[in-house]
Amino acid sequence: MFEPNYFSPLKKNFEINEKVVFPMRHCDLAMKSLMGITIYDMRRPFETSLVASTTIDLFDEKLRLRQGTLNLFLWPASQVDINSPSTTPGLFKENQSLTKINTLL
Repeated sequence: MFEPNYFSPLKKNFEINEKVVFPMRHCDLAMKSLMGITIYDMRRPFETSLVASTTIDLFDEKLRLRQGTLNLFLWPASQVDINSPSTTPGLFKENQSLTKINTLL
């Protein structure tokens, strides 16, 4: 498991405002590679600091590496599950109302 070696501050709308770079090439990854993301509240003790988690597959249905900004669903107070299928999936189909909400934010 790889963990970035720096802390990325969160804005008040919980948007990570930092680029995350992983020290590996995408051609070295399996097509069914998953990435699990867990969010902790660093002001609390570790046992009670879990805020949410999500899982995303790194390649889309056409086997292309996912890129750009993604809206991910967060599962509150859940440990990340990197099994396939995952119990903490992050991707969901966007609909027009969600796009309108994101535009307002």
